[in-house]
Amino acid sequence: MISCSWAGGWPNPALTNIIDSVATYGRNGLGCVVVFSSGNDNYPVLPYPSYLPNVIAVGAVSPCGERKSKTSCDTETSWGSNYGQELSVVAPGVLIPATDRQGSIGYNPSDPIHPDCGGTILTSDYSNPDYTV
Repeated sequence: MISCSWAGGWPNPALTNIIDSVATYGRNGLGCVVVFSSGNDNYPVLPYPSYLPNVIAVGAVSPCGERKSKTSCDTETSWGSNYGQELSVVAPGVLIPATDRQGSIGYNPSDPIHPDCGGTILTSDYSNPDYTV
């Protein structure tokens, strides 16, 4: 499986060919699952390459089980998951406990959680900087 947490940009024939080839011939001819984010623009699914037929497009849900939007329960007001019939699946997309890069180079520097996203639910991250929300 290839999981890509990025979307957007102009369609690129070379990248499309690679995605199609991996999906069809990867794993010694067995094919490979290719997953892309649907995007975080709070619009219908438009970003390349998430709409390609050989791609599974993934959208985000909030901790309350609703589409992650600028008004969802997580209080992060700066982004929302793209949506539409092109989505193959949705998954938790915000305030997810995860392992972090170790030590001071990680994403948990004891600053408020997601300060650029406007979130107000959590005011601090884990005390162990090797984990983050």
